[in-house]
Amino acid sequence: MNIENKEDIIKNALNLNTNLQSGIYFLIQNNEIVYIGSSKNPMSRISAHKDKIFNKYFIKPCDINELENIEAEYIFKYNPKYNKGMPPNKNIKYVGQLKSSENQKIESVIIGGKLYIKSEFNEGE
Repeated sequence: MNIENKEDIIKNALNLNTNLQSGIYFLIQNNEIVYIGSSKNPMSRISAHKDKIFNKYFIKPCDINELENIEAEYIFKYNPKYNKGMPPNKNIKYVGQLKSSENQKIESVIIGGKLYIKSEFNEGE
């Protein structure tokens, strides 16, 4: 076990009210993002995920009014294994999915009026 020195602990410590800040949280297992969620109180939500296997987490603080859109952007980008598709959000419009002649899968959504495009090259399909 690596024990940090006092200065590192103090420098990286969170304020007590940090737990009350809204944000997007990322559950991580073996350097892979396995789940992305959002909450008004991320620490309490993280501890509620007893059905998911993870050994690390990261919290990105964000304004409570932006939670749904930012969560959707990250889920679309990273496609974590425990997220079952995009979260319910009135600001998401699924545009479509297509395959190019080069076996490239292209998927696009509009989140909060902004277009997001994800492209993956699929060999042998």
